[in-house]
Amino acid sequence: MRVEVWSDITCPWCYVGLARFSKAVEGFEHGSSVQVEHRSFELDASAPTEVSGSNLEMLARKYGGSREQILAMEQRVAAQAEAEGLEYVPERPIGNTFLAHRVLHLAAAKGLRDELRDAIWHEHFGLGRNVFDAASLLPLAVSVGLPTEAVENVLGSEEFAAEVRSDEARASAVGVNGVPFFVLGDLDGEAQVFGVSGAQPLEGFRQALGQAWAAQR
Repeated sequence: MRVEVWSDITCPWCYVGLARFSKAVEGFEHGSSVQVEHRSFELDASAPTEVSGSNLEMLARKYGGSREQILAMEQRVAAQAEAEGLEYVPERPIGNTFLAHRVLHLAAAKGLRDELRDAIWHEHFGLGRNVFDAASLLPLAVSVGLPTEAVENVLGSEEFAAEVRSDEARASAVGVNGVPFFVLGDLDGEAQVFGVSGAQPLEGFRQALGQAWAAQR
């Protein structure tokens, strides 16, 4: 069964939701037949390419409230992340994620997408560090086994830009306007597909997998 997942690398609910979804697939009786395709999504494509403050500052501008209120909100997310065995630093830098998505497409082509995504998430959510520029992404990509020259070629060009834009165009066609978003079933096939939005509880993902599997048959 095909599953397409749209996510952004700095989205905390993607971080939590994908961990829960992975656990649901691991416990699903047909889990070995679930093929997950990860797709790029930028929550803020207009963000500057350099680091532009922290997530706390951005959320305060977006929702209003004091730093203490926003920090408390992030700490509640941290509790959910930690319940899934994930590291989570409440305050982190923010920036444009387009470059990271392009490097993730390179990693996917080399069979190392999950490894690079996890390395980026450890750096960003676990350590609260910058993952937006070439200086940050190059050592992370090389650390998971990607060839230095191949990574440098992506960082110094527009390679895989079209693939990122294609993912985002597909999201728009499907009606995805927030992430994480999961499509269970083959969008290009004839059977019914199921859309699941957000970091659902583990049981919610289990039920969706069962329903989608039955519909495919």
